[in-house]
Amino acid sequence: MHPHPVTSAAAGTTKPLSRRRGFGLSAAAAILVLIAIVYGSLWMVASLHLRNGVLEWVAARQAEGYRISFAGLDLGGFPLAARVTILDPVVTAPDGRTFFWSWAGDRAAIEASPFRFDGITLRLAGEEALSINVGGKLKTYRGGADEITLQTSAGLAPSSGGLTVRGLALTADEPGDAIRLERLSASSALSRQTAPSGPEALLAVRIDALGLQLPQQLDLPLGNTLDEVAVDATIRGLMHPFANLRDGLERWRDGGGMVDFARLGFNYGPLTLSSVGTLSLDDAAQPVGTFTARILGFQQTIDALADRGIIDGRVAGKARMALALLSRKPPGANAPMLQVPLTLRERTLSVGPLSLLVVPEIEWPRGPNSQGGALPAFRPKVSG
Repeated sequence: MHPHPVTSAAAGTTKPLSRRRGFGLSAAAAILVLIAIVYGSLWMVASLHLRNGVLEWVAARQAEGYRISFAGLDLGGFPLAARVTILDPVVTAPDGRTFFWSWAGDRAAIEASPFRFDGITLRLAGEEALSINVGGKLKTYRGGADEITLQTSAGLAPSSGGLTVRGLALTADEPGDAIRLERLSASSALSRQTAPSGPEALLAVRIDALGLQLPQQLDLPLGNTLDEVAVDATIRGLMHPFANLRDGLERWRDGGGMVDFARLGFNYGPLTLSSVGTLSLDDAAQPVGTFTARILGFQQTIDALADRGIIDGRVAGKARMALALLSRKPPGANAPMLQVPLTLRERTLSVGPLSLLVVPEIEWPRGPNSQGGALPAFRPKVSG
């Protein structure tokens, strides 16, 4: 028998099958190319949208009096993210302020998902430079950090999100003068509830910081190092649009705004404080509040404040005796502990019935100001 008919039949069906397979592969390739074009177009639209958002934010800050410049904006992150990298950014505070500052960086990357803009991530990389001017003296600190990351859940305003800083070290020319932060973890969560007078915002804030060293020129009374800071608070108040920070704070105060502290504590020099309480603003937009505090190292703190002339000598003597009578030594403790009410009224801090010291007035930014005293813009020295 000859197999030719079978072979012929098989050959007759091979060509159509090959054609179908080729057509299927071509169709699949065309679909993949179409998906790539559509996805690339969506990514480009998202990146341009993010870039426009950055420019709008810069314009809004410039309208408030801040001076902002940068060398360029680069788009990147394809395909997983839409990213705008700001090259050589420089931000200078508005003129006419008691406390002037200017910041310059190597690059700042702002990143979001290409398909949803319910949150962004900001990362700083490279060398940072911070210049501050206190009492007419300008000083610049240079350095960097292992990580500086800000994550927000709503646009470029960090109302809900988190900030992480690790290994920040900025040094000045003078030996020993530096800004350092071993670790900072801060988070906020915004929610809303209905109040009789309108929608009320609840902003839960949590801050934990270790190893904070502040500039020497601040000349703080108990030294420039805070070993630990801990805050757990809820900010309550009516939501109102505002033109500047001072205006917004006054509207918040007038609407019954208040900060509830479930935890406020720090280790600062000889002083260890742990407290709970509430804080608001008075008619002059200065803090007022009441707290219940546990305090260690109060005698050494009073001595240091008296030596600096922050507390009058006679007041310090009365405070030492009164607080010694109010204190007690917990079992197993090496030092007496003081549990007393703290009040802040008309910029006066009182411990129990004793008026201890006057708190400096806070100058809230009001937006553009034509007065003098501006910092010159500058750029960091970048090696390599």
